[in-house]
Amino acid sequence: MSRSTQAFLYGIGGGLAMGLMVSLMTIGSPDEAHLDSGKWVGYLRYLILFMGVLLCLKAVQKEKTPSPFWVLFRAGIIVSLSAGVTMGAFEIFHVHVLAPGFMEQFIEMSIDRLKEAGISKEELAQSIAQLRMLRDPSFLFFYHFIETAIFGTVFTLICAALFARKSKTNVE
Repeated sequence: MSRSTQAFLYGIGGGLAMGLMVSLMTIGSPDEAHLDSGKWVGYLRYLILFMGVLLCLKAVQKEKTPSPFWVLFRAGIIVSLSAGVTMGAFEIFHVHVLAPGFMEQFIEMSIDRLKEAGISKEELAQSIAQLRMLRDPSFLFFYHFIETAIFGTVFTLICAALFARKSKTNVE
């Protein structure tokens, strides 16, 4: 199997794992716990993404020693992009098929929470407009795709540099 195919499969697997984790943690109607746990769901998604990148880079490094930075970087980018596409698609599937109505309830709860926080009318109007963008499937897809791709790329840069450096010192 080629390195690109291998990286693509790691990305698809990571994206599915992230999507399933989000779906399982948000089953049912949203409540205050969903709002409060939202940031932890995001952190867990990043952890799954980072594990996918790490596992892929380790597999590439095992296959080709020494592993040049660009070989590792390319594999990590493929993981990040394929995970982003998978996560974006899964999020649309989750919101529109698995849990229809979830996003509307989530948006309304978020608006109520903002009102209780006592923010200005301008800030409230801006926040409501941003929250309502979550209704649009294309926005939802691109939001999750871009977010996953950015975090994956940054993590890939760091790991590829470290792995390439380690690979280089092991050869010498």
